[in-house]
Amino acid sequence: MINYRDYLIQRLADRERAIVYLETTLEEYEKDGNTLAFLMGLRSVAQAQGGLDELARRADINPQDLLKVLSNN
Repeated sequence: MINYRDYLIQRLADRERAIVYLETTLEEYEKDGNTLAFLMGLRSVAQAQGGLDELARRADINPQDLLKVLSNN
């Protein structure tokens, strides 16, 4: 049996699904302002799309700076 987190990561490996998920996550953030939920959504997509190092490489930013941005602190 698979847990929800693993299921979500598998689904978000698909680029189109990840885009829809991010759009929905952003819409929800705009409605409720829940920063933690928004950051968790970003982390999930980043993990599913190759990890934070890959995301930082694609965005041409330092991985440590990305981690600071995505931390809930």
